[in-house]
Amino acid sequence: MLKKLVWCLLLGGLLCSCTQNNSSSMVVGGQETSDYSSAVKIMSLFWQENAYPQWSICTAIVVSDTTLLTAAHCLNDGVSLVAVKTESGNVVYTTRYKYHDEYDGKKSVHDIGVVLFPEGTFASNEKASLYNNIQDGKIVVDTKVLRLVGYGKYTKKWYQEDKEKSGRKRTGTNEISNNTLFCEPNTLQIVRISLHVSDEAIDAAGDKDYTDLALANGDSGGPAYLENTNLVLGIASGGATIPGVAGYCYSSPIYKDNLQFLKDVSALGADIPGIEKIIPVDKVSFKLR
Repeated sequence: MLKKLVWCLLLGGLLCSCTQNNSSSMVVGGQETSDYSSAVKIMSLFWQENAYPQWSICTAIVVSDTTLLTAAHCLNDGVSLVAVKTESGNVVYTTRYKYHDEYDGKKSVHDIGVVLFPEGTFASNEKASLYNNIQDGKIVVDTKVLRLVGYGKYTKKWYQEDKEKSGRKRTGTNEISNNTLFCEPNTLQIVRISLHVSDEAIDAAGDKDYTDLALANGDSGGPAYLENTNLVLGIASGGATIPGVAGYCYSSPIYKDNLQFLKDVSALGADIPGIEKIIPVDKVSFKLR
């Protein structure tokens, strides 16, 4: 699901309304993949006043046989039903989901939600875990390299996409940044995004300019894994561009407010292994070991 963002005032969506078309050299493009089965595509059925119901694509993270983590904005816009296609090819539906009470539809910091499916739905999937190496109040990592995975659009002219290619799983790498140029405090920020934009996208103008922003509609809710692990540092939320720089914001599942939300939904039936042992951080910042 795509949220719009007005840069310089609010941050919370996948596109910036004042995108500049002068940094296409920063767009690299991801690769299609069949790996990373702990990242799945979900479809949300939502209703808008005086309109027909519509399905919207997001990405989600498998943490157990029943439970997904995703972005709150994939669940909050009149959503009545969530569907997922399992590894065996079955389509499973649920109405059981919850997103952070403090999510305001704009900011990334509380853009986190949980979806519950029937027992065994994700028995064949790899499981992701929350990264939780904390020292002196900072998240300590051995590398700044992140693995991004999502099911977003692959061209700017989404209405002309090859239906056989659209919505497939793609992946790319990027790096953690402690700079808060794009994102509000207590989120994970990535700059110089390099995922999901192909040569066709750069050449196609479309009615929106995606050239500076490489994550796209459909990637929301997807994981930022620490490279070569299934450990999640962030959940894809929103991004923006300014001349010469592109950035993207991820909500942190171990930020104190978000971790408390996950513990609360676990008490209501969500299965997030090891959640009670995870140490929260009061401020999201990273330190390279």
